[in-house]
Amino acid sequence: MPIRGTYGRQNRFMKDFRLFNIYDFLMDEDFIRWVKERRKEDNDFWNNW
Repeated sequence: MPIRGTYGRQNRFMKDFRLFNIYDFLMDEDFIRWVKERRKEDNDFWNNW
């Protein structure tokens, strides 16, 4: 099961998003930031993932 908590953008690469369920994504700060702010670096990451 994925570890939930506060992570910086650098640490998102340590998360195994393949194991996430919908709740995990809804609670993940990196995913939330991507949805709300649409930063280029976040957009690049999620589009390539």
